[in-house]
Amino acid sequence: MRLAPVYDLVCSRLVIPDETEESALTIQGKKSKIKRKDMDLLADFLGIPEKARFTRFAGQKQIIRTRIAESLLPLEQTETFGKLIFQRFQKLELE
Repeated sequence: MRLAPVYDLVCSRLVIPDETEESALTIQGKKSKIKRKDMDLLADFLGIPEKARFTRFAGQKQIIRTRIAESLLPLEQTETFGKLIFQRFQKLELE
């Protein structure tokens, strides 16, 4: 349950580079090109208060960078993983 907020940030693109879908879940009828607005609409539907939606990610970029660097992934996958995570951060306006 603790990992649920980040379940879909990377999806399977790390191990399947040609994966076209960005999300394992369908959000607003889409599995790709999901934006902050789509996540906000989902959160509204689920009754998640605005204050609680993305606060968990605020100020966490450096911690995430450190954890990725310390991971046991091969160097190439470490770099790809970091790029994927921060691309998702940018799409969801979490920076």
